[in-house]
Amino acid sequence: PDDSGPPWPGRELKQPPKMEGPDVRQWEKQMKARGWKIGVDGVYDASDEAICRQFQAEKGLEVDGEVGPVTWRAAWNVKVT
Repeated sequence: PDDSGPPWPGRELKQPPKMEGPDVRQWEKQMKARGWKIGVDGVYDASDEAICRQFQAEKGLEVDGEVGPVTWRAAWNVKVT
């Protein structure tokens, strides 16, 4: 199913400038749970963007370093490899 996980928070996570909030923390926690070496601090910074880009490339998504609705859903729904 393509709809498990929390709904997309409605804003693209990107930087600069660094973005902060519970949506960032939620995405970081999910990526960490998937095995990515990511800090869970609620701040979307350059290291988060780098992980986002790696994840997007690995999953065949558009690689833009932004957590939009497609990347957000993929964090919960695409098979861990």
